[in-house]
Amino acid sequence: HLDLSDNLIRVVHRETGNLTMLRSLDLSGNPIETLPIDLGYATNLTTLKLDYDKIKIPAPEISELGADSVIAWLKALCAMRQTCDGEFNGQDIHRLPVEVCFVTTLTRLDIGNNSVRSLSPGISSLVNLTYVNAQNNQLGFLPDSIGALTGVEELNLENNVLTALPDELGLMQSLTSLSLRNNKLTWLPSTIGCLTNMIVLYANHNNLQSLPYRFGEMSNLVELRLHNNELSSAPSTMRHMQCVTILTMQDNLLHLFPQPVCYMNKVTHINLARNLIQHIPREVGNMSSLTSLDLNANVGLEELPLFLGGITQLRILTIECSVLTMPAIEIVRKGIPCVMEHLRYLSEATMEHKLDLSHYGLMKLPAEVSQLPDLRELNLDNNYISEFSEKVCRQCTGMTLLSLRNNRFVEIPEYFG
Repeated sequence: HLDLSDNLIRVVHRETGNLTMLRSLDLSGNPIETLPIDLGYATNLTTLKLDYDKIKIPAPEISELGADSVIAWLKALCAMRQTCDGEFNGQDIHRLPVEVCFVTTLTRLDIGNNSVRSLSPGISSLVNLTYVNAQNNQLGFLPDSIGALTGVEELNLENNVLTALPDELGLMQSLTSLSLRNNKLTWLPSTIGCLTNMIVLYANHNNLQSLPYRFGEMSNLVELRLHNNELSSAPSTMRHMQCVTILTMQDNLLHLFPQPVCYMNKVTHINLARNLIQHIPREVGNMSSLTSLDLNANVGLEELPLFLGGITQLRILTIECSVLTMPAIEIVRKGIPCVMEHLRYLSEATMEHKLDLSHYGLMKLPAEVSQLPDLRELNLDNNYISEFSEKVCRQCTGMTLLSLRNNRFVEIPEYFG
């Protein structure tokens, strides 16, 4: 038992924590504002008398709960030094207590599912952190000092109210995973391009209107989610993102298929649904690894180009068939699997220069045939065609064989000559 009440003590030295047999400590009547974390090493301490209304550290929300809470908190901080784990998830805290920033051994900090509105600039002292989870809070901004956390590999900031990010984010070059989804971001700092070790980036469900030019410098990115924003274009540097396999950009304001995406040679899944895309560039045909492409609900997209059939790995194509004018309606009515088979067949025809569309149930010559100017042989037997396309006649000038047996012609088209 140690009684030092009613003195002029202002500082409690950290060595006080060495008093491991101490059970009761009376410091009341002293102008003490700060308690050292090391006091938590006095493991037998059960009674601590102070003028708690004067205490600033620990934080007031802890000290106002009284001696038991203060002792438990100090012991918890000392335990964190040993475990290197700052676990505060779902503890109904409104801010990160400043004394946590003194536990510099922390490698993991989890303050998710609370009501934290801001992070102390002192977080920069936690230089050993590799994991930070601050999801489901009320963070409106990040301190510039967060750039000092250069060892953090995973940073989760989803479900907050962030409107901007500091340029210093680009200093966190150990980051491999960054989640910013479900915030209120309208732009990203150009320094995000410095995060060249990034593998996973979730920036979906924000208000992003554009991406910085240096965005594509994150060349090791594998999974990129940008859906549910207000993006109308993609920076040309995205063509350098050669490791991306999953790209989601649905529910944006894209008027064009983002051409830089066509050079992502390893991408397997692309979702561009519910945009304003009206045209698919020829370069899409070079995306040899693509297995899934979602183009559903793009108002104005009415034609599927033949070169989609050249993507041999493409197995899933999602698009609203009812709006398609090409391929032929007879093909579209049979569903997407038949559309894909048809496109592959046409793609082969561009190399073999011959096409067999007999027994297809065609009412007229498909418009996509006009995209085969080098066609030499065309078989349209056993359909319901009653007129031929003058456009095809004029474009396919090298055709040597045309078979139209068992159709509905009543006269020979005059432009055959």
